[in-house]
Amino acid sequence: MDPVLILYLNEGSGTTAYDRSGLNNHGTIYNPIWVQKWIDWFLYFDGQSDYVLIPDNDSINPLKEMTILMWVYPVTDMYGGGTWTCLRKGNNQYLIEPGDVGTNYWAFGVNIGGTFYRVDTTSALPINQWIQIGGRFSSSLGRIDIIVNGSVNNTRSVSGTIQRQSGGLYLGKWGGEIFKGYIGEVLMFSRYLPDDQIKFFANIFRGELRKPPSF
Repeated sequence: MDPVLILYLNEGSGTTAYDRSGLNNHGTIYNPIWVQKWIDWFLYFDGQSDYVLIPDNDSINPLKEMTILMWVYPVTDMYGGGTWTCLRKGNNQYLIEPGDVGTNYWAFGVNIGGTFYRVDTTSALPINQWIQIGGRFSSSLGRIDIIVNGSVNNTRSVSGTIQRQSGGLYLGKWGGEIFKGYIGEVLMFSRYLPDDQIKFFANIFRGELRKPPSF
């Protein structure tokens, strides 16, 4: 399936988030707190100074196709453009973030030829529970999709390829934009996963046939 990043974020201690894709896209953990819930460990982002940074390299810069899937557990209402983020590469090469168009709405966006295109969820998503949020892009199909819990929630037509930008991949914070809650897993693929595989991954957590545990 061409994974370029597999972060389970379950190490339980230390300052390294290990990539299991085989491409060594390990992240450095800055300030998030390790929290144990049942048998699992999670990183809690406090909405202030917590983030994970994966250094820039060719493998996290897919330009013609990509898919990102994340398990997130937001713990506060999120609203207001330029306030919140969850995952962001470069300035706005690609991102997943909440809050811009309405409280607890989420967006996936990519930069194509210097213009930023985004697609937003059709409604607000819940807080204080796990959500699998994601996005995918295909230059050949000419579309970007936002994905919620294994289904395409909304789509937008686009034309062109992603414009590469310098800078690493940030989780939980970028500049003054923040996220408050838990990030349980991040998967990235260098291709546009078909619907059946998107649905499959909605029932997989950290490589096992299960959902994240309830808090």
